[in-house]
Amino acid sequence: MFFPWNILFACVTATVSGPTAMVGQISDVEGEPTAGLVVESLEARGVTDSQGRFVVQYKAPEQLIHFTWQGLWFQRRYLPGDAGATVQLSLPQLEKAALRCACSQACTATLQWELGSGYTARSSVTCDPGEVCSVSRVVGVSATMEAKGMGLTAGSAGELLLSCPTQDAQEVE
Repeated sequence: MFFPWNILFACVTATVSGPTAMVGQISDVEGEPTAGLVVESLEARGVTDSQGRFVVQYKAPEQLIHFTWQGLWFQRRYLPGDAGATVQLSLPQLEKAALRCACSQACTATLQWELGSGYTARSSVTCDPGEVCSVSRVVGVSATMEAKGMGLTAGSAGELLLSCPTQDAQEVE
């Protein structure tokens, strides 16, 4: 049976975070709101307003939101402590780093930073042999790197050097 209030309930926007939606605010390195960022889940999409606020709905078990900023992909999972709150996300300071491929085949590397409380940043890059590529990285936070059988060292010109072969994920500063 159809009741008019069914439509009203379907249109209600969450005002605090919970198991079905994240309500948050994103600020930049200086603490200023970031307007216009597209924030998404598997089910929905939102855009931060002039105060950096957003509301995005999601469903279990994938209770997370993600967005891209300055070449990095950010993700924030819902945590039980988020219930009833507005989740505050601060964008970290970034810098460009050079990554050189010292292999005979193309190098693909993924760097990931744990920013705390279910909040991560990730950057991926593919470089041809001998090529120097630019990659964004988070300042002051060690990254975990996956490079599928490649090692990572500091090169003589100050760049990060991907070399072959090795099997382990490595920590980089």
